[in-house]
Amino acid sequence: PFVIIEIPLLFESSLESTVDRIVLVTADDVVRVTRLKVHRGLDESAARARIAAQLPEEWKAARSHYVIHNNASPEALKQQVRHVWDALLIEA
Repeated sequence: PFVIIEIPLLFESSLESTVDRIVLVTADDVVRVTRLKVHRGLDESAARARIAAQLPEEWKAARSHYVIHNNASPEALKQQVRHVWDALLIEA
């Protein structure tokens, strides 16, 4: 058994020591900017500023137990999530 919690700014808030495993869901900057524009209504510069205010994805990935790349189709994302889910079940 395990609990999954979503903490968007886990590393920026120095909360990584409060969890046993870290799963980072990331995407390329182009994808992140597009999603911020579409889903949050930000313009290009505001979206890029928001990304720049966060720690680099490479830094977070190096400190995460699992990394899911959310750049492609929902099916590709599902496959990655299933892989991580199965690994977490084995560890639990």
